This record gives sequence, C-alpha cells and structure tokens, in this order.
Amino acid sequence: MALSWLPLLMPFVYIQARTRAQTLAVAFYYLAATWTVVPGAHTFFGTNAPRIMAYGLWFLLALLGTLPWTLFFNRRAPELSALGALVVLASPPLSLVTVGYPLIAAGRWFPATAWVGLLAPCFLIAARRWFSLPYTLGLLAVASLVAHLFAHEPARDPAIVPVNTSFGAPVTDLANAIDGGSTEQLAALSSRLYEQQKFIEKVSLANPNSIVFFPESTILAYSPFIDREWKPFLDRLAAQRTTIVFGTTAPLPYTRDAYRNLLAVRGWPAEEHFAYVQRVPVPISMWKIGDSESGFPLLLRNSGVFKVREEHAAVLMCYEQLLAWPALQSLAQQPDYLLAPRNVYWARGTSIPAIQHEATQSWADLWGIPLYEAENR
Repeated sequence: MALSWLPLLMPFVYIQARTRAQTLAVAFYYLAATWTVVPGAHTFFGTNAPRIMAYGLWFLLALLGTLPWTLFFNRRAPELSALGALVVLASPPLSLVTVGYPLIAAGRWFPATAWVGLLAPCFLIAARRWFSLPYTLGLLAVASLVAHLFAHEPARDPAIVPVNTSFGAPVTDLANAIDGGSTEQLAALSSRLYEQQKFIEKVSLANPNSIVFFPESTILAYSPFIDREWKPFLDRLAAQRTTIVFGTTAPLPYTRDAYRNLLAVRGWPAEEHFAYVQRVPVPISMWKIGDSESGFPLLLRNSGVFKVREEHAAVLMCYEQLLAWPALQSLAQQPDYLLAPRNVYWARGTSIPAIQHEATQSWADLWGIPLYEAENR
C-alpha cells in the first residue's frame, strides 16, 4: 500500500516505447495491479469454484487493461496513444470491467485539486512530445509538491458515525438454511438475524443527533414489513434526531429474481426512501451480463449522489470503489463527502480491503472531501 502512488507513472513509462511489441510491457503492470483477484475470486465465488477460473479472471482483467495501450500505439505520437488509452479505460464499457486505472493515484499526487489534479498528468504526458522525460517528471514532482503545500486535510464531521459490522455472509447462510436446512439451522439463522437487528438498534440509539452509517448488506432484504416492525425503533430515532444509512437489497419488479443493491435512509427526518442504488455490481457473480431477469442489473443512469439532511453524499459501493467511471460520475456533482460501504468478509486474509481503502481515499483526497467507510467483515 505504500506504493499506491506508483500507478500514475505507468503512462510515462509507456510513452518511452518505440515498437508495438514493447507496449506489451503494460501487461506486467496490470498483472501486478490485479493479482489479488486470484485469492479473492476463489473465496467470492465459493470454495467449489475451480482455481483455474480465478486465474482466468486475472488474465482477462490484465488483457482488457492492456489492449487499449497496445492497439492505440502510434510510434510517431505515443503521447496521444497514452491519452487515448486513458480516456477509453475511464469510460464505459471498459471502465466497468477493468481495475487498476493509473489515474486513481492522482489523489496521492495532487490532493484537493479535483479536475485540475486529474488532468495535470494528462497535460504532462502531452508535454513529453516537446520536453525530455527527466524534465517532464521534474515538472510532475514540482506540481505535486505545490499541490501538497496548499492542500488542507478536510474536517471530518463528528456527527457522521461509520460502523463496521461482523455479519459475514447472511445471503449465503440464508440460502443454505432454506435449501434442505434443518429446524435447528433455521432457528440458528433466525437467532443470528435477531442479534444483528438488536446490534443495529443499540448502536443507532447510542448516537443521538448523528448520521449513523452502516455497510453494505446490513439488512438482508428490505420490505415494508421491516418498517412496520421497526416502528418503535424509528420513532425513537426521530425523537433523538438520529438518521441511519444502511446497506440492503430490494427485489426488482417484473423480474424473475433480480435485485437492487442499495443504501436506505431511515430515522430523522422522517423521509423513508432508498437513497442510493449500486450502479456497477461485480460482473459475473452479481451483474449477470446479458440476463435482465436475475442478479443485480447495471444501472449507469442512476445518480451517484444523494442528499442527507442538508449535505450531499457521494457513494462508491464495494466494486465501484475500484473503477474510474462511477467515481468521476459521483464526484462531478461536487459532493460534501464520500461514503464507501462494502462487504469484505469474502476477502478476509487478502489485501483487497486495503486496496479498496486506498482507491477511495485517493478519490476523496483528490476532491478534498472527507471519506467515511463502513465494512461488513
């Protein structure tokens, strides 16, 4: 993680290439940036998933990331080739399935500069056409130093309380219990869900006059029944002016078994609504490409920002935290802060949670706004 600033230098190495074959060295960058797919996918897709699938996903990610750099290469204008690759990889469809975007590191180099910091490396890549590489990198270093001298760490709001949970994988547990589960298994699951609900209530009521922020999958699946069951709890939240923001799922109408992965807002003020719907779910496991009747759909037209109380919160949910397009879509609306809910129980023992943190922290740093993270472990 101490090397999270390095990806921004990759395009400057690329423009030194003199043949198309030399640009294939970019593949080594993407293989290094995405190797955690191997241990992560094996857990995410279940212990029955073949190991070769994890390696296949790893090589596919590296291939998709490398292709634009190689296909766009022009020996007479490698700078324009690099800029073209950066634009294509930041835009759908490639930006929805590739990770390791080099400019995600811009927040480490140019904090609190927003679009200026994102475009500065692009201008310097173009300037390489007229200046030597040492001179260009010197300008990059000086610009970064100036940005750090003038940047100030954004003030965190003590009234926003992120909460980490240890709920694990409730969806998997529920499926196992229903599918031939015994009475004891169903009772154990019911008891576990009851304990989780009591934890949510206890933490929320312990923070009056606050926004209590829970992670993805805090509530297994939301329905009007939960609102009715929570009526006394929600009344107490309203009385003490507490707002809760939590992750849950809801069925998508008129489909076989499709769902939306979302953040819900309850409590004070009494505006019961689903505030945010995940725009880019994880491909294959959640987003069933080509199947609109099951899984979690791609919803690119949805807003990446919602209003809670008097401020605007940008959201990057789980997989979105590794992608350029959702981040730019959210931050372009000039939010007051960034929320990053995620499930990381499946990535236990890997560096994936740390990578997600580094990516979201860099985006927040680039826009000079505070970051609030909540993990379900």
